Amino acid sequence: LMGDVDDFQVRLKMKDNSWITEPGQDERYDIRVIEITLRAKSPEPLPNYIDPVYGDGYKRVEIKGKVVPQNIVII
Repeated sequence: LMGDVDDFQVRLKMKDNSWITEPGQDERYDIRVIEITLRAKSPEPLPNYIDPVYGDGYKRVEIKGKVVPQNIVII
């Protein structure tokens, strides 16, 4: 389990190599890769720390994983 989730995203790589976030009803058979990104931050701001992207005192960690669906039957 992970707390203090700052961002959660799911992207789908399609048969034509494009990336989308929401497939249409007919596109679900064209999904080739599912990419999941999760970003969490420290529960409290850290003293003397400034995040280079967000400009606040929270330390962030980003985890990204990819799933290649195989032998999936969609009903």
